[in-house]
Amino acid sequence: MARRHHQPLPSTEPIVVGVDGSELSAAAVEYAFEYAQTLGAPLTAVHSWIGDAALGVGATAALVDWDSVAESETAVLAESLAGLHEKYPDVEVSRVIDRGPAAKVLLNHLQDAQLAVVGSHGRGQFAAALLGSTSQNLLHNAPCPVLVARRP
Repeated sequence: MARRHHQPLPSTEPIVVGVDGSELSAAAVEYAFEYAQTLGAPLTAVHSWIGDAALGVGATAALVDWDSVAESETAVLAESLAGLHEKYPDVEVSRVIDRGPAAKVLLNHLQDAQLAVVGSHGRGQFAAALLGSTSQNLLHNAPCPVLVARRP
């Protein structure tokens, strides 16, 4: 006989949202704020970046001002969250900026989360296999429920 596992009521564990600055990420951020407000939970906004992708084509890592790159990536996160504190004033937000692949960075921040929220670029199976799919990776490996936000 199969047993049903009862899910605990919402807790004060954080909701974690992946932020990449895209329009699809904006949908995920909006959903994450809504859920955080509804559940009275804190929100952790996580933005990751990989050095080579931040540099652009033809750049040499040895000649890069990594502080400037980090500053630029910090601006991506700030712009992605702009205006939402006014719309959701009761949501306590923590910001995380980390260098590394998005799925790996997000998984590192999900151990105590009650929900992960990410956007999906909807690249399809072939492109996702080549480029990697953060949402697919989280769906298979996250220790908490995952909400994949997509705009119609």
